Amino acid sequence: MKKQTMSLAVASALLVGGTAAFGEMHINGQGTGEALVYPFYSAANGNDTYIHIVNTSSLTKAVKIRFVDALNSQEVLDFNLYLSPEDVWAGAITSNPNTGATGAAIVTVDNSCTVPALGTSGGANVGQFAGTTETVDGKIRRTQPFVPFAFRTTDTNRTPARTLQGYVEVIEMGQLDPASGLGAAAVHGANGVPANCGALVAAWNRLNPVGVWEQTDGAAELLTTWRRAAACTALGGD
Repeated sequence: MKKQTMSLAVASALLVGGTAAFGEMHINGQGTGEALVYPFYSAANGNDTYIHIVNTSSLTKAVKIRFVDALNSQEVLDFNLYLSPEDVWAGAITSNPNTGATGAAIVTVDNSCTVPALGTSGGANVGQFAGTTETVDGKIRRTQPFVPFAFRTTDTNRTPARTLQGYVEVIEMGQLDPASGLGAAAVHGANGVPANCGALVAAWNRLNPVGVWEQTDGAAELLTTWRRAAACTALGGD
Protein backbone atom coordinates (compact mmCIF):
# COMPACT_ATOMS: atom_id res chain seq x y z
CA MET A 1 0.00 0.00 0.00
CA LYS A 2 1.33 3.42 -0.96
CA LYS A 3 0.91 6.10 1.69
CA GLN A 4 0.63 9.83 1.05
CA THR A 5 1.26 12.67 3.49
CA MET A 6 -0.96 15.69 4.12
CA SER A 7 1.04 18.35 5.92
CA LEU A 8 2.06 16.44 9.06
CA ALA A 9 -0.66 13.88 8.49
CA VAL A 10 -0.42 10.76 6.35
CA ALA A 11 -3.36 9.65 4.24
CA SER A 12 -3.57 6.37 2.38
CA ALA A 13 -6.19 4.54 0.37
CA LEU A 14 -6.31 1.01 -0.95
CA LEU A 15 -8.52 -0.60 -3.57
CA VAL A 16 -7.01 -4.03 -4.21
CA GLY A 17 -3.70 -2.28 -4.95
CA GLY A 18 -2.49 1.20 -3.96
CA THR A 19 -3.88 4.41 -5.43
CA ALA A 20 -1.86 7.55 -6.02
CA ALA A 21 -2.74 10.97 -4.60
CA PHE A 22 -1.74 14.47 -5.50
CA GLY A 23 -1.56 17.83 -3.78
CA GLU A 24 -3.90 20.77 -4.21
CA MET A 25 -1.56 22.88 -6.37
CA HIS A 26 1.09 20.48 -7.61
CA ILE A 27 2.40 16.96 -7.22
CA ASN A 28 4.94 16.77 -4.42
CA GLY A 29 7.62 14.16 -5.00
CA GLN A 30 7.60 13.32 -1.29
CA GLY A 31 3.83 12.93 -1.19
CA THR A 32 3.21 15.87 1.16
CA GLY A 33 0.53 18.56 1.03
CA GLU A 34 -2.59 20.00 2.66
CA ALA A 35 -5.04 18.51 0.14
CA LEU A 36 -5.21 15.07 -1.42
CA VAL A 37 -7.43 13.65 -4.12
CA TYR A 38 -7.79 9.88 -4.45
CA PRO A 39 -8.99 9.52 -8.04
CA PHE A 40 -11.10 6.39 -7.65
CA TYR A 41 -13.02 4.32 -5.13
CA SER A 42 -15.33 1.42 -5.86
CA ALA A 43 -17.89 -0.52 -3.87
CA ALA A 44 -19.30 -2.12 -7.03
CA ASN A 45 -19.12 -5.82 -7.90
CA GLY A 46 -18.00 -6.84 -4.43
CA ASN A 47 -15.12 -4.34 -4.21
CA ASP A 48 -14.21 -2.57 -0.96
CA THR A 49 -11.99 0.52 -0.78
CA TYR A 50 -10.05 1.03 2.45
CA ILE A 51 -8.95 4.45 3.68
CA HIS A 52 -6.49 5.25 6.47
CA ILE A 53 -5.67 8.78 7.61
CA VAL A 54 -2.84 9.07 10.10
CA ASN A 55 -1.89 12.24 11.98
CA THR A 56 1.85 12.01 12.61
CA SER A 57 2.01 15.40 14.35
CA SER A 58 1.76 16.45 18.00
CA LEU A 59 -1.26 18.68 17.25
CA THR A 60 -4.96 17.97 16.82
CA LYS A 61 -5.90 18.07 13.13
CA ALA A 62 -9.18 19.26 11.59
CA VAL A 63 -9.74 17.47 8.27
CA LYS A 64 -12.57 17.57 5.73
CA ILE A 65 -13.38 14.28 3.97
CA ARG A 66 -15.59 14.51 0.88
CA PHE A 67 -16.86 11.68 -1.33
CA VAL A 68 -17.92 12.48 -4.91
CA ASP A 69 -19.66 10.27 -7.47
CA ALA A 70 -17.86 9.20 -10.66
CA LEU A 71 -20.65 9.95 -13.13
CA ASN A 72 -21.17 13.66 -12.60
CA SER A 73 -18.85 14.76 -9.75
CA GLN A 74 -21.73 15.26 -7.34
CA GLU A 75 -21.13 15.04 -3.58
CA VAL A 76 -22.51 11.89 -1.95
CA LEU A 77 -21.14 12.37 1.58
CA ASP A 78 -18.92 14.70 3.57
CA PHE A 79 -17.91 15.11 7.18
CA ASN A 80 -15.28 16.75 9.35
CA LEU A 81 -12.72 14.52 11.06
CA TYR A 82 -10.79 15.61 14.17
CA LEU A 83 -7.58 13.66 14.68
CA SER A 84 -5.89 13.39 18.05
CA PRO A 85 -2.06 13.74 17.98
CA GLU A 86 -0.55 10.65 16.35
CA ASP A 87 -4.08 9.40 15.72
CA VAL A 88 -5.31 7.00 13.03
CA TRP A 89 -8.74 7.00 11.42
CA ALA A 90 -9.73 4.05 9.24
CA GLY A 91 -12.84 3.17 7.29
CA ALA A 92 -14.03 1.00 4.42
CA ILE A 93 -16.16 2.11 1.48
CA THR A 94 -18.40 -0.86 0.76
CA SER A 95 -21.84 -1.65 -0.56
CA ASN A 96 -24.45 -0.53 1.94
CA PRO A 97 -25.12 -3.63 4.07
CA ASN A 98 -28.61 -2.35 4.88
CA THR A 99 -29.82 -2.01 1.28
CA GLY A 100 -28.18 -4.88 -0.57
CA ALA A 101 -25.78 -3.61 -3.24
CA THR A 102 -27.90 -0.65 -4.35
CA GLY A 103 -25.57 2.00 -2.94
CA ALA A 104 -22.31 2.59 -1.08
CA ALA A 105 -21.59 3.36 2.56
CA ILE A 106 -18.59 4.14 4.75
CA VAL A 107 -18.22 1.63 7.57
CA THR A 108 -15.86 2.22 10.50
CA VAL A 109 -15.17 1.02 14.02
CA ASP A 110 -12.92 4.02 14.65
CA ASN A 111 -13.45 6.23 17.70
CA SER A 112 -11.95 9.44 16.30
CA CYS A 113 -14.35 12.39 16.41
CA THR A 114 -16.41 13.20 13.34
CA VAL A 115 -19.01 15.90 12.76
CA PRO A 116 -21.71 14.85 12.26
CA ALA A 117 -21.26 11.67 14.28
CA LEU A 118 -21.29 8.82 11.75
CA GLY A 119 -24.03 6.24 12.01
CA THR A 120 -26.64 8.69 13.29
CA SER A 121 -29.70 10.31 11.79
CA GLY A 122 -27.77 13.59 11.92
CA GLY A 123 -25.26 12.10 9.51
CA ALA A 124 -27.76 11.11 6.81
CA ASN A 125 -31.43 10.69 6.07
CA VAL A 126 -32.93 8.04 8.39
CA GLY A 127 -34.44 6.29 5.39
CA GLN A 128 -30.95 5.47 4.15
CA PHE A 129 -30.43 3.15 7.17
CA ALA A 130 -27.56 4.83 8.96
CA GLY A 131 -26.86 3.01 12.18
CA THR A 132 -24.53 1.66 14.82
CA THR A 133 -24.00 -1.89 16.05
CA GLU A 134 -21.77 -3.40 18.71
CA THR A 135 -19.19 -5.95 17.55
CA VAL A 136 -18.30 -9.12 19.45
CA ASP A 137 -15.22 -7.42 20.91
CA GLY A 138 -17.25 -4.48 22.22
CA LYS A 139 -16.40 -1.92 19.52
CA ILE A 140 -19.05 0.25 17.88
CA ARG A 141 -19.43 -0.28 14.14
CA ARG A 142 -20.78 2.84 12.43
CA THR A 143 -22.46 2.58 9.04
CA GLN A 144 -22.99 5.82 7.12
CA PRO A 145 -24.63 5.49 3.68
CA PHE A 146 -23.76 7.66 0.72
CA VAL A 147 -26.80 9.64 -0.37
CA PRO A 148 -28.10 11.00 -3.72
CA PHE A 149 -29.44 14.29 -2.35
CA ALA A 150 -26.99 16.48 -4.33
CA PHE A 151 -27.66 14.86 -7.70
CA ARG A 152 -29.03 17.29 -10.28
CA THR A 153 -32.79 17.11 -10.75
CA THR A 154 -32.20 16.98 -14.51
CA ASP A 155 -30.02 13.85 -14.27
CA THR A 156 -31.65 10.77 -15.78
CA ASN A 157 -29.92 8.56 -13.20
CA ARG A 158 -30.45 9.75 -9.63
CA THR A 159 -30.35 6.32 -7.97
CA PRO A 160 -28.09 5.35 -5.03
CA ALA A 161 -26.25 3.00 -7.41
CA ARG A 162 -24.35 6.06 -8.66
CA THR A 163 -22.65 6.26 -5.27
CA LEU A 164 -20.90 2.90 -5.78
CA GLN A 165 -18.00 4.52 -7.65
CA GLY A 166 -16.33 7.89 -7.32
CA TYR A 167 -13.37 9.67 -5.80
CA VAL A 168 -12.33 11.06 -2.42
CA GLU A 169 -11.04 14.48 -1.38
CA VAL A 170 -9.15 14.96 1.88
CA ILE A 171 -8.46 18.57 2.91
CA GLU A 172 -6.60 19.73 5.99
CA MET A 173 -8.61 22.66 7.38
CA GLY A 174 -6.37 23.53 10.32
CA GLN A 175 -4.79 22.39 13.55
CA LEU A 176 -5.75 22.87 17.18
CA ASP A 177 -4.01 22.90 20.53
CA PRO A 178 -4.45 19.39 22.00
CA ALA A 179 -4.05 20.79 25.53
CA SER A 180 -7.08 23.07 25.58
CA GLY A 181 -10.55 23.78 24.24
CA LEU A 182 -11.92 21.86 21.28
CA GLY A 183 -8.46 20.59 20.43
CA ALA A 184 -8.40 18.74 23.75
CA ALA A 185 -11.91 17.40 23.17
CA ALA A 186 -10.62 15.27 20.28
CA VAL A 187 -7.69 13.78 22.20
CA HIS A 188 -7.89 10.05 22.95
CA GLY A 189 -7.64 8.86 26.53
CA ALA A 190 -5.97 5.69 27.78
CA ASN A 191 -9.09 3.77 26.75
CA GLY A 192 -8.70 4.92 23.13
CA VAL A 193 -11.82 7.12 23.26
CA PRO A 194 -11.69 10.90 22.63
CA ALA A 195 -12.39 13.14 25.61
CA ASN A 196 -15.55 14.83 24.30
CA CYS A 197 -16.68 14.36 20.68
CA GLY A 198 -20.01 15.87 21.69
CA ALA A 199 -18.32 19.24 22.22
CA LEU A 200 -17.13 19.26 18.62
CA VAL A 201 -20.61 18.35 17.36
CA ALA A 202 -22.10 21.12 19.52
CA ALA A 203 -19.62 23.63 18.08
CA TRP A 204 -21.43 23.23 14.73
CA ASN A 205 -24.99 23.45 16.09
CA ARG A 206 -27.14 25.73 13.97
CA LEU A 207 -29.86 26.14 16.61
CA ASN A 208 -30.56 25.73 20.35
CA PRO A 209 -27.91 26.83 21.14
CA VAL A 210 -25.97 28.06 18.12
CA GLY A 211 -22.49 26.52 18.19
CA VAL A 212 -19.31 28.56 18.49
CA TRP A 213 -18.14 27.56 15.00
CA GLU A 214 -21.47 28.62 13.52
CA GLN A 215 -20.96 32.07 15.04
CA THR A 216 -17.27 32.66 14.32
CA ASP A 217 -14.58 31.59 11.85
CA GLY A 218 -12.91 29.49 14.54
CA ALA A 219 -9.72 31.55 14.53
CA ALA A 220 -9.66 31.60 18.33
CA GLU A 221 -9.31 27.81 18.36
CA LEU A 222 -7.37 27.01 15.20
CA LEU A 223 -3.61 27.39 15.27
CA THR A 224 -3.57 27.41 11.47
CA THR A 225 -6.68 28.45 9.59
CA TRP A 226 -7.43 27.43 6.02
CA ARG A 227 -10.98 27.64 4.78
CA ARG A 228 -13.94 27.70 7.15
CA ALA A 229 -15.63 24.34 6.78
CA ALA A 230 -19.12 24.16 5.42
CA ALA A 231 -21.66 23.30 8.09
CA CYS A 232 -21.54 19.54 8.34
CA THR A 233 -25.29 19.12 8.57
CA ALA A 234 -25.21 19.62 4.79
CA LEU A 235 -24.13 15.98 4.71
CA GLY A 236 -27.76 15.08 5.27
CA GLY A 237 -28.85 16.96 2.15
CA ASP A 238 -29.77 20.34 3.64
